[in-house]
Amino acid sequence: MHAAGTFTVEDAFYITNRGWVLIGEIQGEFGVVRQLRFATGVLLPISQMCPVNVSNKNRIHKTGLITSAHFASRQELLHQQIIGATAQVLE
Repeated sequence: MHAAGTFTVEDAFYITNRGWVLIGEIQGEFGVVRQLRFATGVLLPISQMCPVNVSNKNRIHKTGLITSAHFASRQELLHQQIIGATAQVLE
């Protein structure tokens, strides 16, 4: 796998039976996102990529990446410095 861009994680939420959805902005050109690699050494597998519409007056479009990694809570994502961080996109 090689780095093909970056993904800045702005927020996250959980979908039952699907996993954690990381919301943010993606930069770069690539085919299929396989993993995210964070500066802290955390490597997250990505199972699906989906567009997300942020509900506000600017109608900003964000990207959602669903990870199959298990986290007990949103607090754990904050503790592991995933929310608010920028990761390398690996394809």
